[in-house]
Amino acid sequence: MPPRKDSDHRSGRGSVSWQAVFSVAFVAFAVAVSVASAIAVHRFEERQFRARVDRRGDNVFSFFSERLSTIPRAAISLKILFENSSYVSSHEFADAAQTLINENPEIGIFEWIPRVTVDQRQQFLADMQSELGRDFEIVDIDPANGRTPAPVRPESWPITYIHPLEGNVHVRGFDLVAGPTAETLKAVSHSQLGLMAPPRQLVQSPETGTTLFFIQPVYNGASSEGRQLIGFVQALANARITFDPVIAEAEENELLIDIADVTDGESEPLVSTIATGLAKGNGRFISEQMLERFGRKYRFRSAPSATLVGSWHTYYAQATLAGGLVGSALLALYLQGLLRRTATITALVKRR
Repeated sequence: MPPRKDSDHRSGRGSVSWQAVFSVAFVAFAVAVSVASAIAVHRFEERQFRARVDRRGDNVFSFFSERLSTIPRAAISLKILFENSSYVSSHEFADAAQTLINENPEIGIFEWIPRVTVDQRQQFLADMQSELGRDFEIVDIDPANGRTPAPVRPESWPITYIHPLEGNVHVRGFDLVAGPTAETLKAVSHSQLGLMAPPRQLVQSPETGTTLFFIQPVYNGASSEGRQLIGFVQALANARITFDPVIAEAEENELLIDIADVTDGESEPLVSTIATGLAKGNGRFISEQMLERFGRKYRFRSAPSATLVGSWHTYYAQATLAGGLVGSALLALYLQGLLRRTATITALVKRR
């Protein structure tokens, strides 16, 4: 009989030990579920926040696209003036250009660039010297030598009318066949569409920062049949002034933005508040959109400001984790008490 008793006693201890292992495993599982639930809640909140940021970014991106379109619209107005007039004087050009600048303050300069063939060159110079003064000539400009008489070319594109003239007289007569926007002018003449030239600093005032160049072709008449290119209207807009309203719109939406021209494979920054305002925690929410417009490709990036990132954090994930851990702790206490009762009952049964 005693050996049988010992066997029963060992069997009882084994039973209690198995229950203890099961209880510990169950509590561990409950803790794991609590942690997993908290992570799931956090990720759900993060997805909701990202969707909220993306919606705001889409709104600002649309406004950026609209702002970019104001420059071509203004240039088209001058194009219509030339195409519907047999002759446009420098005073008429200046009046029309000033009206457009008043309506579009981001545009700082308008230029009229006629197409002058070698056969037209002498008559053109005579007409313009009568219109603008005897000092008018077609010139090349380079940083080393300044203004020098341009060679006679099969075709010239001299800046003839420019408004405002003050501060820009240095570039009047500049033959853009050899100028910084020559490639875009050639592309415009072939495509018959208005195009943006690569952004750059102005020859006459580089201190003004990055300038956007929009070039609109002008033809002799509105009919598409037998039209001939007679020149170009060029609108020059300050990038910062153009996109300041976009920055203001982004700030109202608590976003940081970065706008760059990436047409040529390299990033040419136009405006950026991301570089100065990106803080820890909002970098992972940067979104990127591309806009192809007027022959150029623009990259628009947006990210939430530190203020917006700080506002989205809630306590749901923490509350889920805390509730799960408290529940797990109560379950552990309950199981501990249950094991003690089981052990006590088992011991009493053994004694009997």
